[in-house]
Amino acid sequence: MSVVGEERKRTILEKVEFKGKVKVSELAREFAVSTETIRRYLEELDREKKLKKVYGGAVQLPGAGVEAPMLEREMLHIEEKKRIGYKAATFVEDGDVIVIDDGSTPLQMVPYLVHRKNLTIVTSSFPVATQLISSINKKMFHGEVLFIGGKVSPKHSRVSGSISQQVIQQFHFHKAFVSIDGLLPSFGVSS
Repeated sequence: MSVVGEERKRTILEKVEFKGKVKVSELAREFAVSTETIRRYLEELDREKKLKKVYGGAVQLPGAGVEAPMLEREMLHIEEKKRIGYKAATFVEDGDVIVIDDGSTPLQMVPYLVHRKNLTIVTSSFPVATQLISSINKKMFHGEVLFIGGKVSPKHSRVSGSISQQVIQQFHFHKAFVSIDGLLPSFGVSS
């Protein structure tokens, strides 16, 4: 298959992951190709077990959009996440008020923040809070840690929900470090 074809298949997968389903007719219009070409892409992706081809389009495989538990996600691509964490930490300045979300990638920036001065870190992540508490107890971090309340998700080691949303709206941050599940030019960010 051509590079263009592979790129189209990748875009189709991103759309399925973001929306849960795609239609042959819409994809054909977007890519300016025949519906047969789109059907062929969908058949290939179905054979590869990346989506389920259905009449008129395709849908996400059951369970494909389910987020893995935090403990599993922490270990996936760990070296890349550490490099991202290091780079992200370079954007933080002494005196900043920052938010670090519950993703496994933002977690990796915490060790690189401990020597910052007058830093305030707001989080909904138990692992982030735990690492910071450990650094405070070892006299390595001297900033403030604010933990947002909310509904506890043991599987994802975080709190969320309406309480969390109300609390977070009370803060003004200099910077926010969040993770996303996908980014599509036509749809934006998904998490």
